[in-house]
Amino acid sequence: MKNIILKQFKIILLTAVFIFVTDCGKRDRNPDVLRFAMSADIRGFDPAFATDIRTGKMMTLVYDNLVQFGDNTEVIPGIAYKWNLDETGKIYTFYLEPSAAFHEGSKVTAGDVIFSFQRVLSPEIGSPQSWLFNKIDGAEAYMKGTETFVRGLTKINDSTLVITLNEPFAPFIQYLAMPSASIVNAKHEDSIKEIPAGSGPWILDNWQRDAAISFRKNDNYWGRKPKTEQLSFRILSESLSRMGEFEAGNLDIVDIPDIELTRWKNQKHWDGSVVGKDELNIWYIGMNCSRPPFNDRRLRLAMSLAIDREKILSILLSESGTLAEGPVPPQLMQSLQNDPIPFDPEEAMRLLKSSGYEHGIQTELWVAGGSEMFHVLEAYYLDWFADYPDGENFLYPLFHSKESMTKRNRYNNPVVDRNIETIQRLRNGKERNDLIKETHKLIKDDAPWVFLWHGRTHTAVHPWIEGYKPKLIFNAERYLEMHHMPL
Repeated sequence: MKNIILKQFKIILLTAVFIFVTDCGKRDRNPDVLRFAMSADIRGFDPAFATDIRTGKMMTLVYDNLVQFGDNTEVIPGIAYKWNLDETGKIYTFYLEPSAAFHEGSKVTAGDVIFSFQRVLSPEIGSPQSWLFNKIDGAEAYMKGTETFVRGLTKINDSTLVITLNEPFAPFIQYLAMPSASIVNAKHEDSIKEIPAGSGPWILDNWQRDAAISFRKNDNYWGRKPKTEQLSFRILSESLSRMGEFEAGNLDIVDIPDIELTRWKNQKHWDGSVVGKDELNIWYIGMNCSRPPFNDRRLRLAMSLAIDREKILSILLSESGTLAEGPVPPQLMQSLQNDPIPFDPEEAMRLLKSSGYEHGIQTELWVAGGSEMFHVLEAYYLDWFADYPDGENFLYPLFHSKESMTKRNRYNNPVVDRNIETIQRLRNGKERNDLIKETHKLIKDDAPWVFLWHGRTHTAVHPWIEGYKPKLIFNAERYLEMHHMPL
């Protein structure tokens, strides 16, 4: 009895402490500061090395691009208030906003854009993101050191820039909205890793490594200004710590771990506070298509049929996702009904027997690892997140033989290769969309992967926050509309 009373007292005490902390969080919150948390620190503030999602999210706060991603798949004006593409599909002309200025006050010009792009291409910088600009005429010669400038980057005047490509390449305009295509102030390049040299709506206030990052509003921002004064990002590596801080009122928004989702959905006081967002990603099991046993399509298809993906998604991931039909997320394919490969163990056994494996197969499944390993492994479990919102981003890097044969699972289909190359050349429209869907289906039928699911993120937002709207691509969020309700 004594132990029972003691346990009850502890529960009451912990509940009282939680209520007290939560109440303090509500009363003590600063309405001028939006408070967030990240699981780990960023790499720095040099766009040339923005290769991960966390760092990319920070780039979009302090830098501007020629163009930006909107809420969904659209590309919207950035520093370039308008642009056009000629009939050849190779020559872009950008018209820059005359009022755009860097944080220290100097104007952003076409020369700054050229400097920023050549910097990413420069062998001296060694950026892993040089592929963004290697389709520009003269980029290869510049990277090899045989030219001192990129001839496809032409400054007409301070507010007009012409970019000439080697050949038509439809995704290029989206490349320009990516973090590594940010416009850099050459005057402050030397300290760019620690202190951003940009023109964005936010200015870095303080960066404590592995602890916190804070920003203040750029009062002189040339574009739409944020509706709040400051941003605060704490580095909290444990998901339970992040959730606890949110429930205590010390964070305004937090991503809910899949394992916690059911509990949150069942708590009535959080009704209306949980927002779901379908992500542009895919989880999959890659199989080496170049050697036994998975050089046989029947074996690969048997793998897909033998896995109850729906049960995994329901039980382990709290239904935070959509079963994948093939590689391309449904948001990027207009009017295509999702038709995933079903769970059918009997058909899987039939395929195993017909291919000489009536007693089944045994294989090692590797989790993650460096991309340089994938093409030598038998099978591996991994995910892929979009760099830009285009079906091509789920085709060329993953299934074109130039990429797959050297970096991934050695899948090779000449028809798929030709389709992808055509997709890259075609302008956006019905013909291109139809070819993306056709190629998606070809890959699905070849079964080089077990296509598992496309993830869905759930975010908890306190009721005192207004203006939150989920974005489809990670670096579209600039926190311009989000703010606290008055106390």
